[in-house]
Amino acid sequence: MKLSRRAFLTGVGAGITSHALPWLSSPARAAATFQSIPIRYKPLTRFRISDGELRRFGPLLFLGGLQLWAQERHFGGISGAVPAPDGSAFTTITDAGYWVRFNLRQDVDGRPLSVFDGAIAPMVDDKGRPLPGSRRADTEALTLDTSVTPAQLIASYEGRGGLFSYPAPIEEVPPRASSLPVPAPVHQLGGNKGLEAIAAGPANSTFSGKLIAIAERGRSLADNRPGFIISANGQAKDFEIVRHGNFDVTDAAFLPSGDLLILERLFNLREGLQMRLRHISASQLKPGARISGTILYTADFGYQIDNMEVLTVHQRADGATILTLMSDDNRNLLQRTLLLRFRLDL
Repeated sequence: MKLSRRAFLTGVGAGITSHALPWLSSPARAAATFQSIPIRYKPLTRFRISDGELRRFGPLLFLGGLQLWAQERHFGGISGAVPAPDGSAFTTITDAGYWVRFNLRQDVDGRPLSVFDGAIAPMVDDKGRPLPGSRRADTEALTLDTSVTPAQLIASYEGRGGLFSYPAPIEEVPPRASSLPVPAPVHQLGGNKGLEAIAAGPANSTFSGKLIAIAERGRSLADNRPGFIISANGQAKDFEIVRHGNFDVTDAAFLPSGDLLILERLFNLREGLQMRLRHISASQLKPGARISGTILYTADFGYQIDNMEVLTVHQRADGATILTLMSDDNRNLLQRTLLLRFRLDL
């Protein structure tokens, strides 16, 4: 889900809204192929703003980060991503229905140094129509399913809610989507309460060929977060992520161990802006379960965070587990697109 622009701007005392920025709703570019875009970057050398020397945050070792921006008006709003196996490239989606991809230069530890070869293209639905401007343009999560050949990139979208599948890798001409069956309860989640987090089960695991999907929130902020174990035929078994505070679920990713990480975000005028990582063991992911998991770390506005909506996992050459977190700036002049890197030591 996008943070409400009106709420965000009110929260920081600003007086503009998306109505003051008419270019935000401009139509999709007509070109059917990826178009090159220069992506500018600024290194982020500290995670906790007040302490540049601190690198360890619970089980997270901060490797570094980048702030990204581009003059391309459709850049931003990044809400889902899949990394290359070594973390050197990313295929991302935006909440306006665009593919954005870029290469990442990194050092041997995985510290991000720069981005290059940025490119953008409109996503296409199952009827061959561009997603931008349509009722299914609000794509919110992306995962890679390697249990099939060719591998498939699976994207979720809000609104009435659904899943699109695309052959991976995405070539220069963006492919037409295949619409995947989803359980009826997904359609009942509501406009901004849809499948915000999806994670394809790792090959050779209990969840191979299945999708773990988690809604941003329940029917109300006080409810647990609905989750689904979705089979290829669309049949699903549900579970719940126990609500701890006013956090919304924004993404999820499997660890090499088969355990699951969940990224959560909080924003309100009383508590400010926060992000949180939660760890769930594979043994807890069962139909009918009410899952609390373990909170790994919580960061607030004293850290280099924004509207954190993207979590990816890959393994370094030495076997270390590397997390990449990205923020959705809502294409809002007061927010930022951040890319943060951590080594996870559990």
